[in-house]
Amino acid sequence: GRLVAQGGIFDIEGNRKNAADLEKKAAAPDFWNDQEAAQAVLKEQTRAKNIVEQWDRAGGDLDP
Repeated sequence: GRLVAQGGIFDIEGNRKNAADLEKKAAAPDFWNDQEAAQAVLKEQTRAKNIVEQWDRAGGDLDP
C-alpha cells in the first residue's frame, strides 16, 4: 500500500497548495513593499515546492 502521511513535511497536498498560494501572494503588485516579509514568503514557497518536487520525482509512493 501507499504511505499516506498527513501533516508535517509529508503533507504533500498541503505543501502543493501552500506553494500555489504563496505564488499568488508573490504576484501581488505590493509584494516587495516589505522586503523582509517578501523574502520569508519566497523562502517558504521554495521549501514547499522542493518537498513536492522531491515527492513527485520519487514517484509519490514510498512503498517498494
